[in-house]
Amino acid sequence: MNLRKLFVLLAIVSLTLVGCAQTEPEPEVEEIVLKLAIQDAGYGTAHWEHIIKTFEAEYPNVKVEMTASPDIKTLISTLAQAGNDDEMFDLIQAYSPYAAEGLLEPLDDLLDMPLPDNPDILLKDAFLEGVDKMIVPEADGNVYKLPKSMWIGGLFYNTEVFEKYGWNTNPQNWEEFLALMADIKADGLSPMTYAGIYNYLYFTVGWHKAFELADEAGDTGFREEFVNYADNRFNNEYMLEVYNKIYQLGELGYFDQGVAVLDHTQSQMQVIQEEAALVSSADWIDNEMKSAYPADGFTWGYMSIPFVEEKGGEIYVTAGASDSLSIWGGKSDTQKEWAKKFLLWTFTDDAQKVTAEAATALPATATFYDNEENVANLVSAQKAIFAYIAKNNVVIESNYAIPPANLDGELMQMANTEFETNIPLISLAQKTASEVLDAANDYYQQAVGR
Repeated sequence: MNLRKLFVLLAIVSLTLVGCAQTEPEPEVEEIVLKLAIQDAGYGTAHWEHIIKTFEAEYPNVKVEMTASPDIKTLISTLAQAGNDDEMFDLIQAYSPYAAEGLLEPLDDLLDMPLPDNPDILLKDAFLEGVDKMIVPEADGNVYKLPKSMWIGGLFYNTEVFEKYGWNTNPQNWEEFLALMADIKADGLSPMTYAGIYNYLYFTVGWHKAFELADEAGDTGFREEFVNYADNRFNNEYMLEVYNKIYQLGELGYFDQGVAVLDHTQSQMQVIQEEAALVSSADWIDNEMKSAYPADGFTWGYMSIPFVEEKGGEIYVTAGASDSLSIWGGKSDTQKEWAKKFLLWTFTDDAQKVTAEAATALPATATFYDNEENVANLVSAQKAIFAYIAKNNVVIESNYAIPPANLDGELMQMANTEFETNIPLISLAQKTASEVLDAANDYYQQAVGR
């Protein structure tokens, strides 16, 4: 065989081999469909749509189908009662009572996973200080939901009005706060208002203020007693002191006389319309009320009520998790693995940024706040919160506790109802703190079997 024929033969063999290699089938990638159930409420769904889009771009084999409804919890409950895990959503914005019933997937392993876009940071180390308190285990010791974002509560005010009257925007202790209340009343406005029909005073005054007083007293064990449902949860010395002070404010006429029948929109409008100086709410107030702002703009300020006597003491503000997801435990291991990947994706910098921009929710990760541009783009109520935190010795508190296994839910609800529905009467000095707290505590002691 001459060289020319040999080269031709080798070329034919080579092309044949290449052709065989090219026709070999690619390894199959399993197609995954994740079903996501979202509460369509104040935060909207635009941020979820963005997160889904970027997740699907990163993992082309996965499709996330979102169902959003204002009444999503009813739909989830209906599917749960049917007992068909295949029909149930993979990821849900619903937690109770499914965690206690053993129907959710534990998420503890996610805390030890690196962030997809910051592999040097484990999720458990990524949270902003204070958010870690919102990661609460159930009675079985497992975590079933993680805070994608958070809210912070307190007193919000119109900065223009405070500037006009020259009022103190940062009272440092109880004495200075009383002086502020007196100044506002003397100038003809209701010093404080809140939605009494929803107990919106909770966003400023609640269990966290009892912790504030306990800390000032050096009672380091009180917080742990609260977590573990110790005796006298409602009428201990610190709760009595907190609500005796609220009664005192009521006696002095520092709450708007209509709080018992106001909803959140009405009470917040009082501040916008310069009828009241301060309203108890949370940082979503900015997005919630933006359609009511005057044409020339509106800027919120923020403060807490300092119950401490000493200036510079720790001032507690309450906060809570929002937009949290849980994973349905009855799904296949493969579905749950991909659901966890999606949940982890919600903590990427991009996902946290769009949560702030589109939902105006406060992101849960510390890296978001390390970026000055991100903080500059927060809405005015949120910027005011962080300005207040920067100037004061603030503790962010989620008021978490671990319900005992023997807790009677119905009796506990009766205790909470007795407490919450009577808050307006304490704040208007129509019922004493001890009357309300003692009655609530009676139900509580029965609820814990003591």
